[in-house]
Amino acid sequence: MMMEERLLEDVLSVHLRRELVRSLNTNDKWNRIIDGLRTYRIPVFLNVDRMNDMMARGMNPANWVLEELFDRMCSFDEFCVMLREFDLLEELTLLTPAEPMVIEVQPGNGEDVRIENGEVLQLTCIASGLPRPTYQWYRDNKLIPGQTSSLLSIPSFTEELRGVYYCVVKQEIRGHIATRNSIEVTVDRLSKRPILLSNLPRIRSVLRGQTLLLTVQAEGYPEPRYEWYRSPPRSEDAVNDCFMPNIVLDNETSNALEVKNIGSQDEGVYRCRVYNEAGETFSIKCNLSIFDRPPDYIASAKIALLIGNEDYRDRELQGLHAPSNDVATLAEILEDLGFHVIALQNLTYSEMSNAFKWFCRILPENAYAFFYFAGHGFSKLASKFMMPVDCPKDEIRLNDCLCDEQLTQILSQGNPLQLLRLVNWKDRV
Repeated sequence: MMMEERLLEDVLSVHLRRELVRSLNTNDKWNRIIDGLRTYRIPVFLNVDRMNDMMARGMNPANWVLEELFDRMCSFDEFCVMLREFDLLEELTLLTPAEPMVIEVQPGNGEDVRIENGEVLQLTCIASGLPRPTYQWYRDNKLIPGQTSSLLSIPSFTEELRGVYYCVVKQEIRGHIATRNSIEVTVDRLSKRPILLSNLPRIRSVLRGQTLLLTVQAEGYPEPRYEWYRSPPRSEDAVNDCFMPNIVLDNETSNALEVKNIGSQDEGVYRCRVYNEAGETFSIKCNLSIFDRPPDYIASAKIALLIGNEDYRDRELQGLHAPSNDVATLAEILEDLGFHVIALQNLTYSEMSNAFKWFCRILPENAYAFFYFAGHGFSKLASKFMMPVDCPKDEIRLNDCLCDEQLTQILSQGNPLQLLRLVNWKDRV
């Protein structure tokens, strides 16, 4: 024989009804019952006329909801199911025995969390029980202010928020507080395979006895680690250097490789491996060659030819004043450097040509030669043309001027150790 269901109206005592009404009126929680019933297509209407009538009889909204349920012959068990489903656990606690809390959903589902910077971090801890459990989230054993719900939400994750997260769940039953900790979850940045920001040169030549310095720059997460390799120099008979042995350089674990007092034993192909838990990448191969210091050469002489043209015969070409001053200044500087200086001014075409030839004849072998011209000139076909003082202004022909390549050609017939030419003019063409 089935037990007859108890009606809600018969179960509620005056005191229990008063407590239930007070709780449902708090924050208008009685509305949840009405909204919940509507989801099951059970119409409940609270129009203005009924509200005014209810207020005239000294009733409040929660009282009216209970009266409505009484009229519909709602059972006690149905009401308890309703309260649980509509998340009215505080009210359910008034009617049913306490239920010790149980953590139903653990943060991260029991696994560590990896997340990119800037993304939303969300962790969930859900506990069942009556009365309703409370929550407090922690990171690295430090309380996180304001995170007191079952859902921890951080809108923009940063590296400073990495750490070990867990939730402390509490429940108070008849003055006794029970505490449970969720499992701990490590939250960290999403691992990122290293990428190279700067690479090795393909070829590096180092003077014997000096220091070799090779560096790479990389970024990734976790912080990249480094390993350096060297393989012997490639032989001319080698078909494929993939099979050349790689020698791991011991204790070289930074992004910079420094080899002091470089010698023949250090020649070869260098490469850097950059890696972390997300993967690895390799630098390009750098071929290192060692060279010896060439013998020092001492110049047999230092001779400079300086020409400054400013007093042009054509009136429209006149007006230059800097050439003479520039020649005088440069002469002093060169003399301080040990040069024998020949300074000439306002030369015609033939005088400039003869000065060139004479300058080249007096240069001994292995001498430093320095030439400087200041005056009017122009460029044509990648050549520089210097204008003598007797050069016409109009219809200038190339053979009216002297080309810088003429000086180079004449000098090349001798054997100067170094030639430096400086041509400074005011363009006329």
